[in-house]
Order: sequence, then structure tokens, then C-alpha cells
Amino acid sequence: MPDTAAPLPPHPGLHRWLALDTSTTTLSVAVGAAGAPEPLAWHEGEAGAQASRTLLPVALGLLERVGWSVADLDGIVFGCGPGSFTGLRTACAVVQGLAVAARPGGIPVLPLPTLLAVAEAARAHHAPGAAALPTTRPALVSSVPGWPGRVPAT
Repeated sequence: MPDTAAPLPPHPGLHRWLALDTSTTTLSVAVGAAGAPEPLAWHEGEAGAQASRTLLPVALGLLERVGWSVADLDGIVFGCGPGSFTGLRTACAVVQGLAVAARPGGIPVLPLPTLLAVAEAARAHHAPGAAALPTTRPALVSSVPGWPGRVPAT
């Protein structure tokens, strides 16, 4: 999918976040304000071996598109798996480098389980449910997260 940009939100003072996930076959990178319904700009592309080559230029390009620098960020969130070992190492290395080098004192980093991100995206656009990801072994990794006001099935 090509990069996409949305207009800046009319709510000044919202936090600025960079989010990325390289744990699946899709490289996902987004920049946006905390609590906003949609990111300001995002990119989806091929992950795997490509992620180690494209992740940093894509992230910096999205920040530039919305007029932010890495030092402007209030936090960086990344998909911490389960998922591809190589993809997870790529994300951790890029996030750690950006967080430490951006400014004195660094930038806060939030690891987010990939299954929770998938389930939240489904909940936000459809309805609550379970999330599942294929693995390289003949199996699925799954999760049924609980949200406030929802009683888990028994």
C-alpha cells in the first residue's frame, strides 16, 4: 500500500507518537496524536528482509511529511510480538536507536503486543473479537483480549 497522509487534527496539545510493527509479513509505520481516531500519516509495505532496509527511511519520511522531527516525539510504540525473530530484532534496534539518540534523556518507548494491536484495530473498525496470526510452524498464535465493559466468553 502506498504512504497515506491525513490532515493535521484540530486538537492542539495531543501527544506525538511514532508507531511501528515489523513482526508480521507487513511492515506498518504510522505517526499520529494519542487518542486521535486515525494516524496523521502511515505506510504499509513488505516486511521480512525488506524491513531492515526500509524501516528507518519510511519512519523518518512520515515524520517529515507531518512536520515533526524525532526529537518532537512524546513516545515510540512498537509491536513486540509474537512474530518474526528477525522482524522483532529490527524493530527493537531501530526503536532503541531513535529513542536514545533523539534528544538528551531519550524518548519513552512502549512495547505493544502485536495480537493486542490486531484485536484493537478490529474492535475499533468492527466489533470485539479474537486475534490470530499464522506462524511458520503448523499453528496459530491467538489472543482474546478483554476490554472494559465486555464480559469474556466462558
